[in-house]
Amino acid sequence: MRTGQECIEYLNSTVWATLRPSPIQGIGVFAIRNIPKGTEITDHMIYGEERVQNELTPEEMDHLKPAIRKLILDKIFFDESNDVLQFYSPNLTASLQSWMNHSDTPNTTGTHSLRDVAEGEELTEDYRSLIPGNPHPISKKHMKFLMRGGTRRRRRRS
Repeated sequence: MRTGQECIEYLNSTVWATLRPSPIQGIGVFAIRNIPKGTEITDHMIYGEERVQNELTPEEMDHLKPAIRKLILDKIFFDESNDVLQFYSPNLTASLQSWMNHSDTPNTTGTHSLRDVAEGEELTEDYRSLIPGNPHPISKKHMKFLMRGGTRRRRRRS
């Protein structure tokens, strides 16, 4: 179990993003604070390592970055009869990369930032980088088909 200063330092150094509705499509990943170039944007817990519980007093919670404190408090129930908050990392239950939208000019590799990312900016990756070798180019006709939601329009017969 992580407690006190160890817990505060861990959370402040590993939690960078959250999920929310995306203007690109569906749900996206958004920076909750400025992310320097080269930063690992997910905490290690989402990859299936041992789940480590965190424990902080309400006073210690004040030492977390405000955006991280909000993520935690939005997800836990505080029992006033207990003098500590016990919780897992805010990103434990969400593989952030699986929610990233595609971009031809991504700002992440999916796990690390490729450039400085501003607070509130959507994190994106280039899906083509996940495919070994050169991906097959999409024709303009096929791209139009995909942009219409991938459905065929029925032609009216005269």
